[in-house]
Amino acid sequence: MPNPIFGFVLFLLAFALFSPWQQGGRVKETPPTEAKTPAVSYCELVRNPEKYDRKQVRTQATYRYGFEWSELYCLDCLKEGNVWVEFESSFKACTKSSIARNVGDNGFVGRTVNLIVVGTFYSGGNYGHMGEYRFKFVVNCLERAEVVINDSPLPDKLPPEAAARVCKGLPAKSEK
Repeated sequence: MPNPIFGFVLFLLAFALFSPWQQGGRVKETPPTEAKTPAVSYCELVRNPEKYDRKQVRTQATYRYGFEWSELYCLDCLKEGNVWVEFESSFKACTKSSIARNVGDNGFVGRTVNLIVVGTFYSGGNYGHMGEYRFKFVVNCLERAEVVINDSPLPDKLPPEAAARVCKGLPAKSEK
């Protein structure tokens, strides 16, 4: 008959080796890292969509969302087309709640937010509300989210002080 004390000691040893306390107090998430996810400017994405189609990238852009819109843009490359935004179900597990709060519900008027975002870029389709978007970006993780304005006017209708801040105000990321 096996010794119950021996089994208990083995259990304690295994628990001590593989427990969260052994790993510094908590189980660590592995968010996307610079090494794993290339940083690409938003305008580079929409100007060269075939190069980034179905690839995971990190980018900096302005997110405008509201009743029937959810899009990324930068004023420097508006003419290249709109990018519809969807959030992966795992997005909240990778994003700090203080950051996710800035892209939370804001009623019918929506919100305009500068982002540093990691996700997968798609081109060559008709995405979003009524298929109006040439591109789609599926968000895996938000690294930064700073509210520009608690409203979501069309980019060309932004108040001047808000227009001066879109696609700005966040640290620049180098392209790789």
